Order: sequence, then C-alpha cells, then structure tokens
Amino acid sequence: RLPVDVSTVLGNSVTTPLTLCIGTENVDQECSTIQLTFVANNVQILPPHIRSVPADDLVWNVEVQLPASVGELEWDMASAGMIMSGWTWSSTGALSIDGTTLRANGNVGGRITGTLELDMPYAPPPMLHQWISEEANESGHTLALSLQVLQKYRAVAEITFPTSEAHRMDVNVQETMILRLENTGNGPDVYDISWHIVENENFSSDPGLTVSIPSSQYAIGAGELRSIPIAVTLPEDMPAAEGLILAFEMRSQG
Repeated sequence: RLPVDVSTVLGNSVTTPLTLCIGTENVDQECSTIQLTFVANNVQILPPHIRSVPADDLVWNVEVQLPASVGELEWDMASAGMIMSGWTWSSTGALSIDGTTLRANGNVGGRITGTLELDMPYAPPPMLHQWISEEANESGHTLALSLQVLQKYRAVAEITFPTSEAHRMDVNVQETMILRLENTGNGPDVYDISWHIVENENFSSDPGLTVSIPSSQYAIGAGELRSIPIAVTLPEDMPAAEGLILAFEMRSQG
C-alpha cells in the first residue's frame, strides 16, 4: 500500500521499472528488469497474493472505501473465475456472498472491512489463479487477488499380492509380488523405487536376495495408480523358517 495524493483520479495508474540482479557486481552478475504498475483503487486486499498447497481456511483481508453517495458495492465472482467445482468461498464482516455475487455493505462514504475465506478441494492441480473483478457500477473499486496453488508431494505404496503379511517362500524359487503405487498428490510426479531389508532378530542385512523391479523410476499422474510386478528369489543357503522383513520405498523426486 502506497500513499496516494488526494487529487489522484481513481483508476489512474503509474508505471516504474524494477531491476533485480543476482551475483557480485561486475562478476557473473545477471540482471532482469520488470515493469511495476500501481493503480489508484479504493479496495485494499491483504495479502494480495497467497502461495499455498491445497488447504482450507485461506484468508484475504479486505478493506473498502465506499463512495460518498453509495452504501453497497458488488462484484461478480463468476466472471472473475472464482467459482469452481469443489472450491468453497465464505465471507465475514461487512462482506457477504449471495450466489456468485460478493457484496460490501456499510455507511455511505464509510470505510468497511471484512474477510474472504477459501476452502480448496483435496487435490487441485498446481497453477496460478488471478482473480480480477470490476465493481458493477463504481470505477476505482476493483477486486483483485491471486493464489498460487503449490504442488503437494504425496505417495502411497502397498503390496497387493501376496495378500498375507507373512508369506512362506521356498529357496531358489522365483515368486512374483505386486506392488501398487499411488500418487495421492495434486500434480504429476516421478518416483524412485527401491527396496531394503528391515533389521530384526533374524537378519541385520541382506542375506543375498535377488529382487528384480522392472524399472527404478515411475512417472505417475495425480490420483493415478500403477501396479508393478516384482520378482523375488531367496538364496539357496538362506536359513529355513526364519522371518525376513522386505520393505519397498517410493520416493518422490519433487
């Protein structure tokens, strides 16, 4: 928020360059210049931008200066792109939501405050949302806020065959296990698959198992499943009737 001269007309804007540099001056320094535009507006939103993984209770604080002859303002949330399946908006204070219309009510010419709150669905895809809506009748009262949905890296790995936790195998006989991989995050991901022996009272290290995984990496889309066959063979000299714990790990590259 910047101080604005009282003579400034609402909706007017000024532009200034901002140069950012990385590195030591005159030594491998790289600079880039962007143009910043400041607009005189009677709606202030803090923070104007939120970066978050999928979550509930995201809050924008809204402060509105009502015009001298008006006690109510309204914005079309649908035309701004704020209405999406599974996304739930709510409001507090002087703000109210009627269908897809956001309203601000208060004394004529007064300054009012409220909050906009958002609950996102479980796994919206990572992307930048920019919402801008002009007030229905009054210029200089623009609603502008944005949200960067970040990728949340989640995964679930499960042995689906054999189904029993304790499985009996013979030495020198190859058996096939089915490992199910699931990307429970909100974006595509690549996973590294590995295995190891979990130390117990019988084994503290690999006794010489032969474990064959078709690939060490799998690319899986958000919400997708992948089942992979894994061939396991016990060594001939492995002690009989001694329990061994074989664990598989699914690690995101994100």
